[in-house]
Amino acid sequence: MARRIDAAIGEYTRALAIDPDHAEALFNRGTSLASRNRPEEAIASFDAALAVRPDWADALSNRGVALVSLNCQAEAIATFQRATAVEPGHPDANCNESLAWLRLGDFRRGWAKYESRWASRDLASQHRAFAQPLWLGGEMLQGKTILLHAEQGLGDTLQFVRYAPLVAGLGARVIVEVQAPLTALLSGIGGISRTVSKGEPLPEFDVHCPLLSLPLAFKTDLDTIPAAVPYLCAPEARVTQWRGRLGRSASPRVGIAWAGSRANRNDRNRSIALSHLGSLWSTDGARFVGIQRELRNDDAQLLAAEERVTQVGADLDDFADTAAVLALVDLVITVDTSVAHLAGAMGRPVWILLPFSPDWRWTLEGESSHWYPTARLFRQPSLGDWGSVIGRVCSELGRAG
Repeated sequence: MARRIDAAIGEYTRALAIDPDHAEALFNRGTSLASRNRPEEAIASFDAALAVRPDWADALSNRGVALVSLNCQAEAIATFQRATAVEPGHPDANCNESLAWLRLGDFRRGWAKYESRWASRDLASQHRAFAQPLWLGGEMLQGKTILLHAEQGLGDTLQFVRYAPLVAGLGARVIVEVQAPLTALLSGIGGISRTVSKGEPLPEFDVHCPLLSLPLAFKTDLDTIPAAVPYLCAPEARVTQWRGRLGRSASPRVGIAWAGSRANRNDRNRSIALSHLGSLWSTDGARFVGIQRELRNDDAQLLAAEERVTQVGADLDDFADTAAVLALVDLVITVDTSVAHLAGAMGRPVWILLPFSPDWRWTLEGESSHWYPTARLFRQPSLGDWGSVIGRVCSELGRAG
């Protein structure tokens, strides 16, 4: 894929040598440069396209995304707003603006505008057109049955299922529909009357709410995030099973996950090649448990050659298994993926390694998380600089040991 994108950049550059003002070639080159983590060059290409077509909403929207990659949030917001001034219903600019506000911690603007996500290219196909009305906090729920339904990734579900007991506290009978790998784990949450796997027939309900609309319904801001942990616990039977599997260890155990889903649009920034983590294994006094389910490239060979890493990812049937392993380690180190949310929801000590432009939920500064009190954030100081992050993690792990 990278080679094809690089070849395309070359073709666009040659075309522009013939016609420097070819707006479509400038736009396509900018989009390709952005996908190769070259945001400064992408912005220059979008700017050149906009010099030819000043009111091109797609170019403005993509320029805003490139600015987000550089952590230029205010300028990105202004650019998204220029796009929506030209095209009020632009499928991506509104949603991306909402994420920038959330990243800045402005939840009042962010949550309200985030309802535009259903028009975005990424999420339009996931919109659920139920006959029952959408609940966003306005109507009384006493005596009603509400369906709370997962809408995006596994990590999103783990993060926002914390609201289910709050909804139950309003007098509602709560049904939660989630991804199948989460069903066993989430069935034990207080206040949930029934947990349904996606794809199964739904019971009757009166109103519904997507999980990521619950912060809007509860008017959540940074000071009112429901952050009491743990709100998830591993089933005791699974813990017993995995205790026998892992055995005893005289050294502290560190669970580790280094990559998220390839399907995530930002996977190239948030995942780390296993080969970059070699310096971790030499940390004195620690043993590592690999909880990475999806192996890539030469991961299997690297793991087989490292005696201090016990890889169990392939044996994790669902998230109840993963939770059991997390309950048995002393620390979790992970990139921004579902493991980070699971560890945080369980109240486990977790170190989360973040790219330079982090996902909105980690905001932009500091080592602590508003959502997970037991989390510690390790941020890239510049775009793509995992070396500094891993060096700091090694230093802190050695100190903790």
